Order: sequence, then structure tokens, then C-alpha cells
Amino acid sequence: MTDKFARERHLVMHLMQRLGIAPSEYVDPNAAAGHETGIDVVAIVKARRIGVQVTELDTGAVPGRSRGAEKRDARAARETGGGVYFGWAPNDPAKMIDAVRASIARKCAIADRHTFDGISEVWLLVSAGVPEIGAVISTSIVTPWLSDADLNNATLPLLEESKYRRAFVHSIVAVPRVLYSWSPGRAWQKTIQPEPAGTQGPSFWDLQSAARRHLRERGLL
Repeated sequence: MTDKFARERHLVMHLMQRLGIAPSEYVDPNAAAGHETGIDVVAIVKARRIGVQVTELDTGAVPGRSRGAEKRDARAARETGGGVYFGWAPNDPAKMIDAVRASIARKCAIADRHTFDGISEVWLLVSAGVPEIGAVISTSIVTPWLSDADLNNATLPLLEESKYRRAFVHSIVAVPRVLYSWSPGRAWQKTIQPEPAGTQGPSFWDLQSAARRHLRERGLL
């Protein structure tokens, strides 16, 4: 199992748990085919083979630069024994929408080049707020005020012409826990998952405070 597939499978598992779907197996389609299939993860759900294209939201002007810098920060934190890194989510809704649209446009272009033989349906997953291993937070967090109307205006023409049967923008670390869902002929729908009653452990904002305190103690803030 490659590191890339392990990470993407983890993100798909987060989505499936949120949707209440329990696949019997997750398969790496590129390992089996021996070449790039245009799909990152295949989820086996009864007799269906759901192919999922996965992308992590990148709010940088140059694709990959924002997430690359974030991963370097996380690695540096681990190597220095800190175990945490700190960064604020972008609070500009227009910038966030541009980043989502760019991610979807890139994936639509990839999907257009493939036939997806043997796949029941193809989904697109845009994951955000994905913390690096050993890190407390992620800088790429979908803000609570990102609206489904904004997503409709920016992405519906792309998606309606695409091969996708469903698309999602899923924020892993966020308050509130937001999921945006799309399917053909329907607009984006925003759903908020309430925190389970009696939830134990620190909240996201507790982790933010802990990160700031850690940096102040080290004279970095």
C-alpha cells in the first residue's frame, strides 16, 4: 500500500462514516491496473464499486504550495519535539470559493480523460481541514460562512457537465462540522453535524489555544 493511497483511503473513510455508509473494502485501483485510472480509491458497497477521486483543498495561488508549506511546518514541529504547528484558516470567502472551484475544475479535466470501466459511479471528494500526522491543526479549514449558494454559482456548470454522480466538500477539522453535497440536477446542500452528546476531549478551539500557548512558551508568538 502506497502512502498516497493510505492517505486518500483515510479521507474517503471519513466521508463514508459521515454518510453512514460502511464499505466492505477499499481498493487501490491504480495498483491493480498498473496505470493511472483517474480514480484514487474504490469503495466496495454491496454490489457497487464506487470510484472516488480525492483532492485536498489548497488555498495557495500556486497549486500545491499552500499544502506543501503546511506539511513542512508539521514535519518541522515533529522533528523539534514540539508535536504541534500553528496556522490560521483563510477567512476570505471569495478566496475559499476560488480554491474550491480550481480544485473541482482540475478534477473534472482529469475525469474527462477516463472511461471508468467497471465502476458503478464516480464521486469527487474535496477534503479540507486535514491535519498532518503529529500536528494539532491544519491551515486549510473550510470556514463556517462558506455558503452553498456560493458553491452553486462557482461550480454547478462544471459539475453538471462532468462524469460525477456525487461531489462533496468535507471539512475534517471544523467547528461546526460541515459537509457540502451535490448530485446531478440538484444544487449544493450544506449540512451541519451536531457534536455528539457527552463528547469528551478538547474542542477545536481548545486545540487552537493549546497551539498558541505552545508557541508563546517557545517565544515564537
